[in-house]
Amino acid sequence: MADNDEVAASPARKDRARLAGAVVAVAVIVALAFDNRQDVRIGYVLGDAHVRLVYLLLVTAILGAVAGRLARRRRR
Repeated sequence: MADNDEVAASPARKDRARLAGAVVAVAVIVALAFDNRQDVRIGYVLGDAHVRLVYLLLVTAILGAVAGRLARRRRR
């Protein structure tokens, strides 16, 4: 009977783990936002721009995730 209880609890554990991961991710993003509010200069070929560092980090992370998924899809 203990085996049946463990199997039934498995999806609940996965949900709690996902929730915990989401909470940690949000906490990290909030910490980054508060710690990296200064403006930085980004140089382009034809000029430059000033943006907040937190936005630069978030855009870079999103682009890295997209590139990783595309590379993984290409290998298949």
